[in-house]
Amino acid sequence: VPEAVGIIELTDKNKLEEIKPALTINSEINPKLMIGSMRIAEYKFMAEEISGDKINLPNMDVYSFCLEIFENTDSYTLRKHFRNSLKKHRANDISFINTLPRSLKSSAISYSITQTRQRSLTKILSSYIEKDDICTSLY
Repeated sequence: VPEAVGIIELTDKNKLEEIKPALTINSEINPKLMIGSMRIAEYKFMAEEISGDKINLPNMDVYSFCLEIFENTDSYTLRKHFRNSLKKHRANDISFINTLPRSLKSSAISYSITQTRQRSLTKILSSYIEKDDICTSLY
């Protein structure tokens, strides 16, 4: 195991225990690569946190504006705010994910689904479907 990699273990009591802490990586971050892996809400939040200003631009201009902020920010600060942004925006609702069939779990983790849509999907999946039922869609 590389020195920078941390190790956690699932105990007999179903708790996660840190065996070896991960080291913080100090290498330079490529802002363009980083922003390309994020959703607009994530990088906009991050840029607002770094700059201390609310971004009120048309969606067309937000990407370029945020990228410029990131390109003028040191890697340590980017790394810290990147983590915070992902924690805020990509927190998964594990109870919802566990109600889904295996084939949909990955999608639920990857996409942001509102509570209303989660309830709607859960209701649809829990209803019994007859082969002669008429197929309708809300969309």
